[in-house]
Amino acid sequence: MKPFPFELPPAGRLSTRPPLRAAPLLVVALSFVLAAPASAKTHRVTNDEELYIASRSVDPGDLVEVQGPRVYKGRLFFQRPGTKEAPITVRGVTKDGKTAVGTDRPRIVGGDNTITINGGHYLFEALDISGGDIRCVFVYGPDVVLRDLVIHDCKLHGLLSADEDSGNLLVDRCEFFGSGNGDRNHQIYVTSDQWKHPGSVFRLQFSYIHDGKGGHNVKSRAERNEIYFNWIEGAVYHELELIGPDVRDPPAIREDSEIVGNVIRKTTDKTFPMRLGGDGTMDTDGRYRLVNNTFILVNGQRAPLRLFEGVESVELYNNVFFLEGGGPIKLFRTELVEWTRGKPVIVGSHNFIPEGSTEVPSELSGTVTGDPKFVDLAGFDLRPAPGSPLVDAGAASTPTNPEAPFPRPLPEVTHQPPRRGIPGGTPRPKHGPIDIGAFEAGEPSASVGSALATPTNGAPPAAPTPKAPDTPAARSRCNCSLVGAPRERSSSAFLLLGFFLLAWRRRLG
Repeated sequence: MKPFPFELPPAGRLSTRPPLRAAPLLVVALSFVLAAPASAKTHRVTNDEELYIASRSVDPGDLVEVQGPRVYKGRLFFQRPGTKEAPITVRGVTKDGKTAVGTDRPRIVGGDNTITINGGHYLFEALDISGGDIRCVFVYGPDVVLRDLVIHDCKLHGLLSADEDSGNLLVDRCEFFGSGNGDRNHQIYVTSDQWKHPGSVFRLQFSYIHDGKGGHNVKSRAERNEIYFNWIEGAVYHELELIGPDVRDPPAIREDSEIVGNVIRKTTDKTFPMRLGGDGTMDTDGRYRLVNNTFILVNGQRAPLRLFEGVESVELYNNVFFLEGGGPIKLFRTELVEWTRGKPVIVGSHNFIPEGSTEVPSELSGTVTGDPKFVDLAGFDLRPAPGSPLVDAGAASTPTNPEAPFPRPLPEVTHQPPRRGIPGGTPRPKHGPIDIGAFEAGEPSASVGSALATPTNGAPPAAPTPKAPDTPAARSRCNCSLVGAPRERSSSAFLLLGFFLLAWRRRLG
């Protein structure tokens, strides 16, 4: 996978104001400051002062090598942006310059926001980040990649992206734990600025999110969510909450989510595993597609699929819904859903759903029951064992709903989630027809799926389907059977411009 995978939108104009009348010296100086950078630099960091200076002075294409396993003070602010062609990389390394892994990662600790990323086009990798009094990582810039990070023990949010200025965000092979507080602070809480960066994608892949201290494990208000091949467990509230924006006068853009190849394990019987649609602020009016996930539940009446407020459609293929200890479950909770088409729009097939379960839509076909026969549920080996009804029982084709087609679905289930750890990203073996659930039976073979495609900005944002009249059917049935945004806007170019203006005035005086 390339270091910076996004296809970025065209750069905007610097300013719409009339040009300044300036002396020739000032024009030349400003042109020099705004010109493309010279050759990229490598900043080798071994102490707090060097890291602070590097955070304030990076240019497009620069590499910051932070030597581990040292401990560095947090409250770092990265504001100078990279470019699509020359992103800025901040990487943890060992003494011999190799990318740090495990306990060799440098540790960045403390501060109100341990790391703030205001500029766009950044890659952060191989770091251990902890102890932020407010947030450990705060993003309000577009096109940011967080890779192979361990983010933990943050007093409020682990990762927060702001309502304003946030765009594409990729979280790849990361571990989050021990963060969150109350019901409003979460391990991961992200969104995207639909005005400035329409079509943006939040992708979470190959990551392990666990043991939150408050809030949800993953809460997203982004325009498009791609939740691929993760192990998510141990939230105080929802493991996943994929809901609408929380801004005044949001643009009329539908928000869609694809959830593929994850383990979603609930460890408390007090809350639901997932909420889709809204949370009392704004709705997504979105389309949701779930394929080859494994849900492990501890309370059969806490439905894994909690629909709330505006939802357009749901697609379910090859998922496992299993209650620890066995027994039936309630599959959907739809008492408070508002179907945007005035009726449930649900398709799917070949899901494992315990016999006797309720709130199972009649539109689901080919349902599998019985004992899923995991290799070792207590040891968290969720591969199907020999003789499991999950083996070779998945739908070979997972067509999207023609009534509400899901845009750009993942064409193939290519990987498996990490087994309660990182790094993840193990290719899914091919042993004949696909199995139901997040894991394939047996050991990986030479025949594996193709490489996971990189996230991209999509087609022009989709307007939501006009909501149908508020009828009881639209609100409550599924045809069932038995972000903070500070705006620090100074840039190095205009700071230098101010110095030149001051010098020019003194010269004239």
